[in-house]
Amino acid sequence: MQEGELADRHLPPEREVAHHPDSLEALSIVEQEEGQVQYELEQSYRSMVEKWSVRCRYGCGQNYATFRSLEVALASLQPEQGVLSLQPARAREIIQKRRTAYASTIQIDVYWYWTGTNISGPGYRIELHVADSTYHPVRKDYTPLRGTFTAGGRALYRRNTFHFPRMVDGVDLLENASSARLEIHKHGWRDFQFVWKWGKAQSLAQADGMEKQ
Repeated sequence: MQEGELADRHLPPEREVAHHPDSLEALSIVEQEEGQVQYELEQSYRSMVEKWSVRCRYGCGQNYATFRSLEVALASLQPEQGVLSLQPARAREIIQKRRTAYASTIQIDVYWYWTGTNISGPGYRIELHVADSTYHPVRKDYTPLRGTFTAGGRALYRRNTFHFPRMVDGVDLLENASSARLEIHKHGWRDFQFVWKWGKAQSLAQADGMEKQ
């Protein structure tokens, strides 16, 4: 799947997913008898990413955001690093490293299309609202402007990745949460909101996803 591919999709202004982001509903990680690691997907990787993607609540053109759920975080290791072609021990190491990173950080990717403004510059306030609390990113990553083709022709976009703390004062922000809202603010702009809602929580320990065959 090419980055920015979902810009032409009719993404909802508020995403509702039947399961918690910690659940591995569409992905099983299988260890073969010879030790090789394989993924078994209930749906395509593209569909998995789309399931966790949402348009702005009040509309903002082609811009959309993807909540990096556990299944998206693990499945993305194949297109990013070709994890399934590695030696079994190395593959398991990389998967465990990704799981550890996921358990400590809430990551949201915002795909922002160039219309003369970008959210990567100064003056933007990024907030994540979970339950009744507000959190700010501990890290922000931005790609250069990239070109892609959409229904409207060639377009430029930037992927903006915001990392928020998952553990605050010893509390797991997502453990008992049923929704999250990302807000982007800038003086003189209307606020942009991306909203996710999901089903019953599941502990990360229960979402191991590793099976043996």
